[in-house]
Amino acid sequence: MTETKKSKNSWQLSWSHKKYDYFDRMLQVKDGKDTFYQSWGRKPVTNIDRFKEGDVVYISCKKKCIAVGEIVEEFKQYENIIEDDDCIFDSNERDDRHANKWYCKIKINNIYDSGKQPELRGNQNTFCSPSKAFWKPI
Repeated sequence: MTETKKSKNSWQLSWSHKKYDYFDRMLQVKDGKDTFYQSWGRKPVTNIDRFKEGDVVYISCKKKCIAVGEIVEEFKQYENIIEDDDCIFDSNERDDRHANKWYCKIKINNIYDSGKQPELRGNQNTFCSPSKAFWKPI
């Protein structure tokens, strides 16, 4: 019996430029710190099990795709809120946003250079699967 390879899903991860220092994060990646923990956020965790190790993540900010990565550790609940120096909002909002303590670990594999960033509409949800995205067949 041969094992069939499970196909990877592709997701969009939206960062707000008002709440997250994406530029600093990309500088850190260029300096070799290419993995980070991503919070699930405030929404219910009903679909959290759909996100699997190896899934592709397209990261958007300001309606542009700034990077592509992959999930290297699936979502799990931690005992404490994981600190993220690139969060711009105050600690009360951060604590509220991350109160459920669900995080996955993402490794960035490619950064799009300024001027070469594909259009990618921003989203209200942190994670989504947009119906019309540049990586999806027409």
